[in-house]
Amino acid sequence: GYARLVTIMATVNASYLAIQQQYIVALKAIVGVTCVLSVLGSSLIILTYVAFKDLRTTARQLLVNLSVADILVAGSHFVGLFTNFDRFIRDYWTTTDALCTVQAAFTMFSTLASFVWTVAIGLYMFIVIVRRQPHLAKKMALVLHSLLPYWL
Repeated sequence: GYARLVTIMATVNASYLAIQQQYIVALKAIVGVTCVLSVLGSSLIILTYVAFKDLRTTARQLLVNLSVADILVAGSHFVGLFTNFDRFIRDYWTTTDALCTVQAAFTMFSTLASFVWTVAIGLYMFIVIVRRQPHLAKKMALVLHSLLPYWL
C-alpha cells in the first residue's frame, strides 16, 4: 500500500529529475528573458502614454492599466524564478514555505488583474467598433476606472 506508493513516487521523482536537470538552465533563461521583455514592452507603453499627451485616449488608458498588471505578472514570475523555481522543479508537492505562498498569491492576483483589464479592453472595443457607441464606451471606461482599482 503506502510503502509501495512512496517507492513509486521516489522512482518517478528520480527519473523526472534526471530529465529536468538537462533543461533547467535553459528553462530558467527562457522564463527570465520573457519576464524582462514583458517588463520592457509594458514600460514602453506606459512611457509613450506619459510622454505624448495627444495619445492619451480612453483606450490607451485601459492599455496602460493592462501594462501595469502585466509588469506585476512578470515581476512576480521573476521573483519566483530566483526564490522558488529550483525547489518547485525538485519537489513540487512538498514546497509550502511562506515566501512561496506569498509569491504564488501575488502571481495569481496580478494574473487576474491582467485578465480583467484584457476583458475591459475587449468590452470597450466591442462597444466602440461593433455597437458604434463611443460615448457609452467612455462612460463604461470611467466606471471601470472607478471600480476596478478597488477590486484589483
